[in-house]
Amino acid sequence: MRITGEVTPARLRAALGLVLVAGMTLVLSMKPGGDRTVTYVGDLSTAAAAIAATVAAGWRGYRTSARLRRSWLALTAALGSASIGEVIWTWTEVVGHRTVPSPGLTDVFYLAFYPLALVALALRPGRRTARGERLRNTLEALLVTASFVAISAVSVLGPLTRRSGSTDGALAVVLAYPIGDVLLLSTVAFFLSGHSWRRGPGLLAAGLGIMGLADSLFTALATASFSALASLTDVGYVVAYLLLAEAALRDVPTANLTKPAPRTRLVSNVPLVPALCALGVGSWQLLTGTHDLTAGIAVTVVMAMLLIRQLASHRENSRLLSAVLAQHDQLQQQAYHDGLTGLANRVLFADRLHHAVEVHRRDLTPITILLIDLDDFKQINDTLGHSAGDDVLVTVAERLRAPTRRADTVARLGGDEFAILIEGDHDPRILAERLLATLREPTIIRGRTINVSASVGIATLGPDERPIGGDELLIRADVAMYEAKRAGKSTTMTYSTPMTLRQPVQL
Repeated sequence: MRITGEVTPARLRAALGLVLVAGMTLVLSMKPGGDRTVTYVGDLSTAAAAIAATVAAGWRGYRTSARLRRSWLALTAALGSASIGEVIWTWTEVVGHRTVPSPGLTDVFYLAFYPLALVALALRPGRRTARGERLRNTLEALLVTASFVAISAVSVLGPLTRRSGSTDGALAVVLAYPIGDVLLLSTVAFFLSGHSWRRGPGLLAAGLGIMGLADSLFTALATASFSALASLTDVGYVVAYLLLAEAALRDVPTANLTKPAPRTRLVSNVPLVPALCALGVGSWQLLTGTHDLTAGIAVTVVMAMLLIRQLASHRENSRLLSAVLAQHDQLQQQAYHDGLTGLANRVLFADRLHHAVEVHRRDLTPITILLIDLDDFKQINDTLGHSAGDDVLVTVAERLRAPTRRADTVARLGGDEFAILIEGDHDPRILAERLLATLREPTIIRGRTINVSASVGIATLGPDERPIGGDELLIRADVAMYEAKRAGKSTTMTYSTPMTLRQPVQL
């Protein structure tokens, strides 16, 4: 049993990582020893973290199988390529004391990271999604992509394209980084919509997302000639590599890919963050008068995608609401209606009877109960089987419903016992005779003619009678029904005081 507060390997790695990141941030900020110390600490830490992430990813690829293995092997290749770039960069600056040329060999390995990382995310198995959810995820991925393009167009792509003194080849290499970052961040956003945020997938997405953000920030700061601040982005690279290493160590195959992960409000609103940032950047450009055509187009696309996304969300919410209401109606039907005949069940009849008694108590509105019990129904079940008996009950329910008014409540109380609640002035004996005549009509069940009859007990609570409870009124109808059976069946009896009260019919 794990004791609370126990130092687990994961907690130990997290503590060491925090110490490393905090110390690195302090050194890069304070610059003890000057720029040479910054170069040593930044380059060596980044290269070491990249190599550690590569080893961890390779280990996970070796330990797992199937499609998940191919995903980790692709990520191992991506991290390995980035590690080679980091080693060359570190060797050039730390050992060779030279500035890394660009474009150069490091760009080849750095840029190879992007397509390999995208392949790794594409190969990772995710949970199955419904058609509506796939549409929503696609719209949100497009919204995030457009948002990052807009931000990058204003902060990176625009300034880079306006740079002078760069050859076409050099400019193409420089532009490839922000474009790769946009694709990486957009793919990560789409990836999160189909995977759990826990353990491996969450750490994997966090690592790649921070990698894209750190690289975008580095390009923006370097373009704006803030090289001193650009060195701080090494902290972001180290954090990204450490998260990817931890993702490899903690990742396990998903047991059930068909079970949808709960989508919280926080998750649903995540795509709005880059969209609002893009609109904010675009608005700032418009206010300061420094906007260009690329940024304007990108911001316009973001607004259009945001509108489409909201419309699609509204449509999906309307569909879900309709489904919930339909399910609610179905549950209501099951809770208050008989499953075999579709008539009101005992619960609904008791509720209607209680309401009718209250109305009588207040307005003296007459109430009548007709309690109908089929004669010799057990013989039908014994000779023809219960399935045929169910067919008889369905036929009886249809015949009982036919002569009644829409305001009357026709219910099946259980077994072969039915009841009709009548509110207002109405001659119950005329209705009872109609019901008996209808029931006496030949009933053909599975090619056989069956004679159906019933005994009907009537209990009425007139406007001049003292108020009584619904249970007592039902008892009177039950007593009258048994009197009808004793009188020879297939007949009707109305309750009167001399009749002997029997056990109540429990509602």
